[in-house]
Amino acid sequence: MSDDPEVRIGPGLYVVIGLAVATLAGTTLRANAVLAPPKVVPCGDIVGGPWSVSDYESATKLAGSHYTVAAVNFPCATARKLVAKLTRRRSLGPGPTALLPGFMCLTGIPKGLQLQHGGCSVGTSPVLMPVAGLKSFKWQACVAIPARHLHLTCTTHKS
Repeated sequence: MSDDPEVRIGPGLYVVIGLAVATLAGTTLRANAVLAPPKVVPCGDIVGGPWSVSDYESATKLAGSHYTVAAVNFPCATARKLVAKLTRRRSLGPGPTALLPGFMCLTGIPKGLQLQHGGCSVGTSPVLMPVAGLKSFKWQACVAIPARHLHLTCTTHKS
């Protein structure tokens, strides 16, 4: 502590600051505990751009053109249309990318490869954790089993 009266802080001020911080922290924790994560709505399966993946260890190849789509606070019909358009495009690289005007998208796809999976949220900032009010959609390629009219890794039956 300094002997200068202008910078001298008494123990009472530390107590007041400590109580204020504890009160704010407690309020924030209670508010976060009350907020539920946004609900992801399955939007069904769509036909999009053709995709293929080779498994070099087993020398097998998976291919298809079906995708499963889900949305949070976003119209499923619009999400399906946007995904059909996106899956016909090539990746600009992994990470946050403005693939659509007004959206920030996250994909793990290397540059130049087809957009087989990813997610986009409304706005210009990437969203890593879902928050209240989030408007987003996501997609992933899924494998079709034509003989059964099923898609092995999709959410719904083939229509």
